[in-house]
Amino acid sequence: MDWNALDLDRLAKVMALAASSEDGEALAALRRARVILGKAGGSFASVATALRTKDAPVPTDGLTEAMMERVRRTEGRIRTLEQENEMLRRQFDEAVRYIIEVERKLSFLKVTGGRSDGSDEG
Repeated sequence: MDWNALDLDRLAKVMALAASSEDGEALAALRRARVILGKAGGSFASVATALRTKDAPVPTDGLTEAMMERVRRTEGRIRTLEQENEMLRRQFDEAVRYIIEVERKLSFLKVTGGRSDGSDEG
């Protein structure tokens, strides 16, 4: 079996469907899994044997590289979200300051009866 040729992500998704409570869906998923394994020169039996064997070939190259690519994308997304979060935090702080200022002006107008100069003309 050529572990590097095996599409582990696709196989994992198909095997998840094999757990379906719908018999037809589960059977179709197992058949798709058999095709995926076959394209890599393997079978369910070869996977079971590899899992039992301590010296089983572990598909580290493709798997590790795929995982590292996901980590890089995730780190980039985290940086973007942190920047967006900081921008939103600044906008929130600015909005709070604005609300405080408006409330202060409203309080002043209530105290002065709507007169902005504080005089008691009437």
